[in-house]
Amino acid sequence: MTIKKNDYIEVTYTGKIKGEDTVFDTTDADVAKKSNFYDAKVTYKPVVVCIGKHHLIKGLDEQIVGKTMGKYTFQVKDVDGFGKKDPKLLKLMPISLFNKEQVKPFPGLEVNIDDNLGIVKNVSGGRVIVDFNHPLASKDLEYDIEIIRIVDSTEEKIKAYLDIIRFPYLDISIEGDTAKITTPIDVPDQIQTGLIQDLTETTGIKTIEFRKGKKESEKKEESSSDGPGEKKGKEANVDKKIDIPHEHNHDHPHEHRHDHNHEQ
Repeated sequence: MTIKKNDYIEVTYTGKIKGEDTVFDTTDADVAKKSNFYDAKVTYKPVVVCIGKHHLIKGLDEQIVGKTMGKYTFQVKDVDGFGKKDPKLLKLMPISLFNKEQVKPFPGLEVNIDDNLGIVKNVSGGRVIVDFNHPLASKDLEYDIEIIRIVDSTEEKIKAYLDIIRFPYLDISIEGDTAKITTPIDVPDQIQTGLIQDLTETTGIKTIEFRKGKKESEKKEESSSDGPGEKKGKEANVDKKIDIPHEHNHDHPHEHRHDHNHEQ
């Protein structure tokens, strides 16, 4: 069976900078350790992604379409990876900005300024040049990837989608062509609409119900505080029921770079 757009597939991969053999991302813990960037907070394991939904960089997405299960090595040009460097993202900043935060800037220092990640390139004459381009911008890449299987389970597809975009949920249940997603937060209408479009388009689900719920620890605390005669173990309330929108222009807010999943 060949892979097509909107298919969910389970993969393992290792990404390297072409020509340098420098590994920058992997799903294999042993490879991460050998490459000296192992992170104990990261779960190294196969991941499930949806083809065509920006869960992988463009160069991988496009090359996987039409393939079958197996191992491949894909070459990805910079424009189909993390793009070309943009000179406009090289910013000249006063050193006083760093002094105010008691930070001594030096070339190579990673900084977060107004939620924008950058790397200090040069410090001179009371001025600091910070590069806000992606570290892999203008780099050609090479990926060793194994396509393990095409995912068939609707519930697994929904879980994989929510995990990849780091969307918090407590439970997912499927009843016919309806999915009920229990979440610990109030989901804004705009995010609901985007999730509904992507999930109905890729999983076959026709209706999604978002349910506000509580974690087990919160339920136990609430139950223990109930007095005699009070109801315990309150159930999740259905906040909103939304059917498939007929028309919707939605730019996915979580274009994946691709970073492997951290533990939720």
